[in-house]
Amino acid sequence: GVRLSADTSVLENAIQAVLEGKAENDAFNRLIVDADMAPASVVLFRAWFRYLRQAGLTYGLVTVVDALWRAPKVAAALIERFAVAHDPARKRRDIAAADAAIVTLAKSLAGRNDHAKVAFGTEASLFASIADIPSVVIGPGSIAQAHTPDEFVEMAELERCAAF
Repeated sequence: GVRLSADTSVLENAIQAVLEGKAENDAFNRLIVDADMAPASVVLFRAWFRYLRQAGLTYGLVTVVDALWRAPKVAAALIERFAVAHDPARKRRDIAAADAAIVTLAKSLAGRNDHAKVAFGTEASLFASIADIPSVVIGPGSIAQAHTPDEFVEMAELERCAAF
């Protein structure tokens, strides 16, 4: 899609659409201005968020918008994955490659290159089983310290997570 940096009319059109009642006015619109995201991508993330809420996601709208804003490469990779899977104009529909790109990006951001199974619950299984969305679970600290009676996370790990 058209990016704000390439065409300032994108912002003008987005504001006009909200004022005319043709587009929603919520925190997702921040991504058009602050993350240089195409309005069509914002609509997709808004729909994705609502679907995941119905599937049991407990994070609020502002939390999700903030996560997308803080991880523009991840957001772009998710949009690309959707386009590969669903855009009929795309000649190559290589979903596995788009999924692999997201996993590679997540691994590089986490500074790890391994796969692991975990003995605790996350929303990742909902994404995979209900929405057929491959998921990567990332968090601070060591799994040996997590989900135990004496659970803790070192401050340095929280700082690394915040920087992520």
